[in-house]
Amino acid sequence: MTTLTSNSQSIVSLNGYVRHQGMPVQGVEVNLYSQVNSSEYNASNEPLATIRTTAKGQFIFKIEPGNYCLEAIPDDQGRFLKTRVSDLKVPSIDPVNMNINTGVILRGRVVTKGGDQLKTVRVHAFGIEPSSYWASSLLDHDGTYSLILPRGKFHLLALDTSEGETENTFRFLSKKVHVVEVDQDKEFDFTLGQLYKFEASVLDASVNPVPQSKVCIKANTELDKKPFPIAKQELELTTKLTANKDGKFQIFLDRGAFDFVIDPPLGSTFFGIEQKGVAVEESCKHDFNLVEGKKVEGLIKFEGNKLSDCLIRLQEVTNNREYQVKSDQEGRFSLFLPPGKYKLAVTAHPKDAQTLEIDGAYHTSIAPWTEIIKVEGPSDVTINLKKGRALKGQVKDDTGQPRPGVKISVHTQADLKRALSDTMTDSAGKFCIFLAPAKYKIVVQDDKANAIDVQITEQQDISDLELIWHGWCQARFRVQAEDGTNIGRCQIKYLPYGYKDEADASLGDQDPSPSDLSYMPLGYVLTNEEGIGQITVPAGIYSVFFHPPEAGSYLPKQLRQISISGDMERKIALSRK
Repeated sequence: MTTLTSNSQSIVSLNGYVRHQGMPVQGVEVNLYSQVNSSEYNASNEPLATIRTTAKGQFIFKIEPGNYCLEAIPDDQGRFLKTRVSDLKVPSIDPVNMNINTGVILRGRVVTKGGDQLKTVRVHAFGIEPSSYWASSLLDHDGTYSLILPRGKFHLLALDTSEGETENTFRFLSKKVHVVEVDQDKEFDFTLGQLYKFEASVLDASVNPVPQSKVCIKANTELDKKPFPIAKQELELTTKLTANKDGKFQIFLDRGAFDFVIDPPLGSTFFGIEQKGVAVEESCKHDFNLVEGKKVEGLIKFEGNKLSDCLIRLQEVTNNREYQVKSDQEGRFSLFLPPGKYKLAVTAHPKDAQTLEIDGAYHTSIAPWTEIIKVEGPSDVTINLKKGRALKGQVKDDTGQPRPGVKISVHTQADLKRALSDTMTDSAGKFCIFLAPAKYKIVVQDDKANAIDVQITEQQDISDLELIWHGWCQARFRVQAEDGTNIGRCQIKYLPYGYKDEADASLGDQDPSPSDLSYMPLGYVLTNEEGIGQITVPAGIYSVFFHPPEAGSYLPKQLRQISISGDMERKIALSRK
């Protein structure tokens, strides 16, 4: 049995069984996730808790009430596939039954283009068809990966898992993706593509080395000319390393654009920097220059107690750069920042906040805290968090119908760019957030033009805030083959009709078209295993592009001029190639 540490008194049980063909399966790893933070396609999520099944196949979690999902991951000694159960509302009377099936084994080595075998790599597999199943495997002591997969076609990608200094090691970040079809046990060696040596130095303003700096490198696939077959929300292509005593590091990279985040070592007086879109076309050298900052430190308390693991965010007022740090076991934090004005925001860890039940849902009661500070020299602040007052309300459409699954963001009066806190409406369109007494702006689904002013007082909660949501619609698409087969991992891109370069639109910032559609949303979602993807947009005319997984059997499709004036559901049939 696993219990999540909490100050709350409302601890309940979530129990269930893992079975195969009706028989219990012992030793299966069961991971517990928050339903709010979980994604069917994100390979990077960390579970809230983990437990292994007993001889009877049973598992029990002691947790706070809320919405959760479970994932059962058998060990790699057999042929069992992982399985997932979502949308679990706890407490629940009935145990959760998780049934697992068997698959086939794909194994092999990871080698360079020259044939050298690598040892510290994780191989990821993403289903193309018929399933969107994903799995990953570290290399074992022999340098071999082993993936248990359902029969089908998969994208394979290899990421370096090493950390630390790069001397005498082969460090890489590759965008090479292989397509592998598996219908029985199979051997497949993953071969990296052509890579180029990237040598760099981390220096201060006087060109002295900054040793032991932490480096995070991300592949910026949005700047590449060729679309990347694995979406950013499925897996971020990233690796971490450390500069040596001379401030140097080296890594082998593909051609293309990369983002670098350089953080100085602990105790340093420098602040971190970020450089986006560094172009790599051949082997090259590069310098990163750090600047000395001012020390900002503080203490986080609640009702006289020091709070650990609080999230402290400092956002520069003049741009979007954000610095984050967590409070230590003594409730203290410290970091170095460039001089300037910052929005300081503090959020308590849920383990320290009393959980309250309101309308059948559970909420933490410590209010987030925020203030604008000016960094001119060393500063030390003490922040006393307080219990918040409840802001409760309901979102309805123009006909009076509740709107479930709508994002509610809370902003300070002076800052509509960055949300202080946010939540989602439940199945009845209701929401609840605890806030400190002050004036706020409430934004529904990023509709900042129609933000609502509210004032929270010390005396009482706001329990009847009714928000009428004008003009925003939920368009739900079910993407299928012509024979009715659901198509998972299909990327649904949407943008306002007439937007510049819409056929090849980047999902990042773009210059607006002459008709100035810059206020309209654009983006993408991925369909789930049932082929369903939902977008939430204001009423208008859109172009929607459906891109099934690359190397699959289906052709893309586009709806170049679709009018969305209300909630809608639509089936999209993709033709075979």
